Amino acid sequence: MNHRTNPEHVIVVDCDDTLVMWNNFESVGDVYITDPYDDTQVLLKKHKKHIKLVKDHFERGYYVVVWSAGGFLWAKAVVEALELGPYVHHIMAKPLKFIDDLQASEILGTRVYLEDADEI
Repeated sequence: MNHRTNPEHVIVVDCDDTLVMWNNFESVGDVYITDPYDDTQVLLKKHKKHIKLVKDHFERGYYVVVWSAGGFLWAKAVVEALELGPYVHHIMAKPLKFIDDLQASEILGTRVYLEDADEI
């Protein structure tokens, strides 16, 4: 993981159905991920456009965070399987709560989601 920081530009990227797709891709899956919680191999499909966005934002100087509701270990397994370690500054579980005077929609910024051209 890269430890350079630029706190002025932060991008947070989810794992499931964002970096990897879960929709029954047995015949077209292109990445195996070992589930760190039960050691099973899961065949998933890379979301190439979002993977490219991670790399592009890193190259532009963004601080890249990858998170998952599946927990830190799952997010780490996804980053490693996709070979994104050099482009990711921080890996974490998706926050369950936050304390702020503003609603999440007021502080998180614009949601970006690109349809994957290869999706079935």
